[in-house]
Amino acid sequence: MNTWLQLGFRNLLKNRRRSFFTICAVALGFAAINLMAGFMLYVFRGLEDSYVHAFGNGHLAIFQEGFRREGALNPGQYLIEDEELEDILAICSQAQPVALSTPQLHLTGLLNYGNSNTIILAQGIVPEDVRQIRSAADGFVRKLTFHEGALLSGTKGATGISAAHGLAELLGLEMDADVVLMANTKDGYMNALDATVVQRQDAPLELLDQLLVTLPLGLARELYGTQGADRVLLLLKPEADMEAVRAQMLAALKDAGHNVEIATWQELRPSYGRIQGMFLVLFSFIFVIMALVVGLAVVNTISMSVIERTREIGTLRALGLRRSGVLRLFMVESLLLSSAGAFVGGALHLVICAIIQILRPQWTPPNIPKEVPWEITIAPHYMLTTGIIIIVVAMIATMLPARKASRIKIIDALGHV
Repeated sequence: MNTWLQLGFRNLLKNRRRSFFTICAVALGFAAINLMAGFMLYVFRGLEDSYVHAFGNGHLAIFQEGFRREGALNPGQYLIEDEELEDILAICSQAQPVALSTPQLHLTGLLNYGNSNTIILAQGIVPEDVRQIRSAADGFVRKLTFHEGALLSGTKGATGISAAHGLAELLGLEMDADVVLMANTKDGYMNALDATVVQRQDAPLELLDQLLVTLPLGLARELYGTQGADRVLLLLKPEADMEAVRAQMLAALKDAGHNVEIATWQELRPSYGRIQGMFLVLFSFIFVIMALVVGLAVVNTISMSVIERTREIGTLRALGLRRSGVLRLFMVESLLLSSAGAFVGGALHLVICAIIQILRPQWTPPNIPKEVPWEITIAPHYMLTTGIIIIVVAMIATMLPARKASRIKIIDALGHV
């Protein structure tokens, strides 16, 4: 095998310029594919971190069965009442893969400020739990601040609330502005409570920017007339398998007599699947284009080499080299070209990633209303897979000119001009 490699290497050196440009074409294709893959993985990770950690939603959410289908029509019917809620939280706290479980209560109502009223979507949270969820994030999300003003307090009797920036601008809300929250209780009666705006926050979606209000769970319960919640959010440990934990928790809760359903964060954020599908289509398209470029570059190089070395092929055949030997010779050259291109492309990919890491360019992604550092995730498994595929594509592309070269008659090859 060493002899074949030496022959292949020497043949490539006969036309250094052509070999150089072919290696460059393969390297650029390899680097482009892996840069796209790295950016795609970075976006996927950012989408997950923004929903799970940045906006405090956790990995899993527990609801009364039927809540996601009919809860909007009659939310009071699907509340998790106080005794059942305590039991669910106790079961969740005993589960090894669960890092945190926290109840929340979401409701709709009105917010009054001065002579103005507007519809709001309110979420009652345990502020300390949400801050713990955010602190568990990796990467840039952990360093971002999604509010301005004081921290919300979860102590009993706390009336400080957070309004989305768009809502605050709509009503002209200043810090420490006194407002009135109004909503129907679970029994259908109108209730109103005084509150103070102590914080402005970034809304996770633009359509919520003029609607979202976050308040302590105790205040939300008092407004809605309940001691329960409509969901329990679970933050999992980094090594936990989300689907396995869902099945485990659902079985444990069912065995305890709780008629519940558990949704993953992807199910609660369907846009993630659509964005993921879009990026996968783009990546597949770029991958196919780059593979064609690599294949054509290698075919061109080998074809030109066959034409220029026809008499050499005839001489080798006359000396006893079989057709399979001619085929093997050109396949080895293709292997060397594609392997060198993949190696150079890998180095180029790492250099570009390092430059981006040093320069730290900023951009505003669609899922986070702030500028964040642009990154390229280095994925060794993608690089290895891409390298193997590029080499295989190059070898397959070489088959046609190599087979053509091996079938040239010795007399015709020796007389070729």
